[in-house]
This record gives sequence, structure tokens and C-alpha cells, in this order.
Amino acid sequence: MAERIKERAGVDVDALTFHALGNRIIREVEVKGPALADHASDDAKFRVLVRDILLNEVASKAGLGKLILVWFSELYWPYKSEWDFKTQDSYFQWVEAHELRTLNGDLVRSFEEWEISNWLYRHGIAFEYEPVYGGPLPEDARGPYHPDFRLTESGIYIEHFGVRKERGINGAPGRIRTICQQ
Repeated sequence: MAERIKERAGVDVDALTFHALGNRIIREVEVKGPALADHASDDAKFRVLVRDILLNEVASKAGLGKLILVWFSELYWPYKSEWDFKTQDSYFQWVEAHELRTLNGDLVRSFEEWEISNWLYRHGIAFEYEPVYGGPLPEDARGPYHPDFRLTESGIYIEHFGVRKERGINGAPGRIRTICQQ
């Protein structure tokens, strides 16, 4: 703004927003900047603030809770498949940068796992993410097997596979088929 005034009127002015002016005055009088709200630098206090907002506001407005749940479980991230990226590495970088954390707090490895986990959570289905497989493994297994999900009540395991038309299952299909047949 100061540049536009100088350009148009030929006058040097110190143009500030209301907040910048207030901040300047406080710094001059107090010799330090204004204190931030407690929750601005303390994650625990921020979580308490969010919890209080959700308890007080969402609970009092019909339908708002469901909309918020849909937002965080389905719409928070735009859909990105591994196949939307030129390399698998660029996909993994995207996943890591976006921290795909589910409604129940699990940090997952793919957008599809994020969707599956949130769907199970929203429908009240108890599950574990990447538990150690409890069944027998082939003799040539290279270590413990961790399927994506285990439904707690039934003991059913769910494994998500990224599939390409031209390449079939991405991963170790022989090993998975052997485990599933047992």
C-alpha cells in the first residue's frame, strides 16, 4: 500500500494494517511482542481447544458432527493413487509429506489404506492396522507378515493391493497367495 501511495501521490507514508500497528505499539511499549495464545505453541493445549470446540459447537448443532466426520474421513485429502505419479518414489514422498493419519490416529502408507481405515472406523468396526499375521507362513518367508488390517472381532485379515491393468498385483503375489491358501 505504501508503494502505491508513493507511486500515485509522490508521498512517503508508513501504511500498516490494524494488526501490524497494534503489534508495533505493543513491541514499543512492552519491549517484546504480544504473547500468543497458549494453544499456539503447545500441541496438548491445542488439542484441548479443538476438543472443546467439537464438544460445545458440534454437539449443539444437528448434523454438523456427521459433516465434520465425512470431511475428515473422505474429503480431507484429494485422492491420489500411486499410479498418478511418474515414479513410486514420488508417490511415497507425497504420502510422507501429507502424513496420511486416519481418524483413529494410525499413520498409513497409502491413500487407499487411509480410506479403508476411516470407513472401518466410521462404521464402528474394531480393527488393528498392520498387525503381525498370526497364522502359519511359508518356509521361505523373509520375516513376519503384516497384513494391512485385522478385524478384531472376527480375526479376518484385509490386505489392500494396488492393481494396474497391465501388471496385475503390485507386490509379492506368490507369497501372498501361499499365505492365503494356508
